[in-house]
Amino acid sequence: MSGTRELHGIFADNLRILASGERSVSELCRELGINRTQFNRYLSGQASPRPEALQRICTHFGVDGRILLEPLRDLADPHGPRAKSVNAIFDYLYGARDLLALRRPPPVGIHRYWQRSSLSAGWVNSYTVRLFRQHGAMMFRALKDRRRDGSPALPGRVGRDIRGCLMDQEDGIVMQAFQPEGKRLSFGVLSYPALSDSQIYPGVVMISRPAMHQASRVEPCALELLPQGPGLMPALRGRGGRWIDQLSDELHAVMSGDAR
Repeated sequence: MSGTRELHGIFADNLRILASGERSVSELCRELGINRTQFNRYLSGQASPRPEALQRICTHFGVDGRILLEPLRDLADPHGPRAKSVNAIFDYLYGARDLLALRRPPPVGIHRYWQRSSLSAGWVNSYTVRLFRQHGAMMFRALKDRRRDGSPALPGRVGRDIRGCLMDQEDGIVMQAFQPEGKRLSFGVLSYPALSDSQIYPGVVMISRPAMHQASRVEPCALELLPQGPGLMPALRGRGGRWIDQLSDELHAVMSGDAR
């Protein structure tokens, strides 16, 4: 019995670490399709998931079934094949690893990312973004908000999870985003806020997709720090895409400009 409790404890520790990067446990449970009460039993070390639930957890976090048996720190093998591939890329790109150390990083917390729609003229899509530090790098996870391209959209659909990192530039920040399900990348270049009291990083983004007559691959974008603390929930309740004319004056100027 003590061995079972020990294994449950290992998985519970791993799951708490993985879940710490989520916006909320309730939202995570909805995305995984796992009952909140049962998920709490996993977190407290009272139970381990059945195979189908474990598969959903592993797929969501990009891990494998070893999280049932081994601490995460032991699974992060610096000499493993995946780590070797990543290290080879950084080593080949002269000093690229240094770009992960931002000289002027945006604040850690909840942000909103705005991007002008390439399909619906005058419309701006929005994403809820969580910036956090991991292993010395600034990482982010983003969820697409409702009202995509001027149409209603249900949050939490498969394929709407976007993850990435920020990299340093001489005069700004690169926002590299990955959407595994759609096999899409986006490469955004953000400038620092124009005014000392501004919370908006304006920029331009390019999306990796074939040329389309009806859609542009380059659009204006912006990263906006939301009010933290008590003001966060009201700001989140108002999330969703909107027409350019409904934006603040500062965002309106950014989204109305030419993407060059």
